[in-house]
Amino acid sequence: MNLFKLKSKQRREQPERLIQNSVIEYLQVLQNQGKLFFWRQSNTGTYDKNRETFLKRKKLGERNGVPDILLCVGGRLVGFEVKAPKGYQSTFQKQFEADLVKAGGCYYIIKSLDDARLALARHGVS
Repeated sequence: MNLFKLKSKQRREQPERLIQNSVIEYLQVLQNQGKLFFWRQSNTGTYDKNRETFLKRKKLGERNGVPDILLCVGGRLVGFEVKAPKGYQSTFQKQFEADLVKAGGCYYIIKSLDDARLALARHGVS
């Protein structure tokens, strides 16, 4: 495994991780107040050291593109996909968004804590 590539990738992901952590801390406060229910979705697959890549999900019911954070707000499923300021959705994430919205859920791209607050305000949560 090329450690330089890994360290470089970790540096790139840092802004997204900081945003995600601040959003999760805020959601935890709201959950403690009984205003919503949420969980952090881990989407990382199994890393293959020989191929230096993550393996595709193949188990029944597993999906690529699941949002980073899933919430239940007022009986509605809401997905928060956290991105760095210049981040963008993958093809799998766009497909998941379309499927979730078609099923009656809501999906938001979150690039700051303010984005999360605005999204929650649309559902009457502050």
